[in-house]
Amino acid sequence: MSGRRIAIQAVEVEACGYAKTKDVFSYDYDVQNAPETIGKKLMARAGMEGRVKVRSANMKMFDAEVRTLVGIFNDAWSDNWGSVPMTENELRKMADDLSLLLVPELTRLVEIDGEPAAFGVALPNVNELIAALGGKLLPLGLPKLVYRLKVKGTRTVRMALLGIRKKYRHVRKYAALSAYLYVSMNDSGKKLGLQMGELSWTLEDNGPVNVGIKLMGGKIYKRYR
Repeated sequence: MSGRRIAIQAVEVEACGYAKTKDVFSYDYDVQNAPETIGKKLMARAGMEGRVKVRSANMKMFDAEVRTLVGIFNDAWSDNWGSVPMTENELRKMADDLSLLLVPELTRLVEIDGEPAAFGVALPNVNELIAALGGKLLPLGLPKLVYRLKVKGTRTVRMALLGIRKKYRHVRKYAALSAYLYVSMNDSGKKLGLQMGELSWTLEDNGPVNVGIKLMGGKIYKRYR
């Protein structure tokens, strides 16, 4: 659908008495040619390098890792527009889903002085993997999907989850923490041969996250209203 037609439809919706509540953005960016950001330099300048530890997810402790992730997520997102805390049942479902898709190299857990403080999770773009299956997983589609997911890998990924605990979010010396996460994950993405990354959804008024994404060369390619 053309941009002009979308604009016309938006005017028609507003003419019925509706008004915008919030926009959320989807960005894409070139993994291999992402510009060098100042995230690591700022963390070093703030004297945080020795106190901040970044690691990938430990699949041997998967359940514990997911609980840590959810703990950070529920704290980080608690004040966000439309946020609802994750329940125990949702936690179990999320763990089951992630166990199939998670690539440890594309995850990051950040600890500050030994406390879990932030995380980022990027997931393979399954749409890329199933495009040639003709909508059928059986009898041959499922084995092909597993092979592509676990062996061949994808060229594109999506940053699906990111969270920074509230106590660190507005402290000046931690201002570059989100950019620090992006740089660390992007370094792994380059080594895996990834080409494009999507970062979504981000609230239009989440300034620090949007700035960090733009520092990585991200450009808005979809807007959800």
